[in-house]
Amino acid sequence: MWVSLYLYVPFLPIREQDLGASNTMVGAVIAACAVAQVALRIPIGVASDSRGLEAALLMTLAVLAVVPAQRATAMGMYQAVYAIGMITGPIMAGAVADSAGIEAVFYLSAAVALAGGALVFMGRIPKTTD
Repeated sequence: MWVSLYLYVPFLPIREQDLGASNTMVGAVIAACAVAQVALRIPIGVASDSRGLEAALLMTLAVLAVVPAQRATAMGMYQAVYAIGMITGPIMAGAVADSAGIEAVFYLSAAVALAGGALVFMGRIPKTTD
């Protein structure tokens, strides 16, 4: 899912300027994206808990399932997955933009995000009552 975010982020300002946005507007849109991410984290977490979508927290659950002596390694793997998304997303986006245009990057990002969301919904795990 990190890949979907980092697919479009590098091209958002370019696309905005292509559509005639001023530098101030570009900054405002980027800030609005950040505000939306921050504002939606808690409601999405509450909704996922109430619907039994703990699979959205699969990486965290996987780290917690590791014996305490190996948790640092597990957390490192978690961070590596995050970093891979941050690195591969812009590279993939650049290749897509070169071959199919900047607009295609946004479609690809949406498709990857929808696929990730579908995997979360299909990967439901039972609620625990610890």
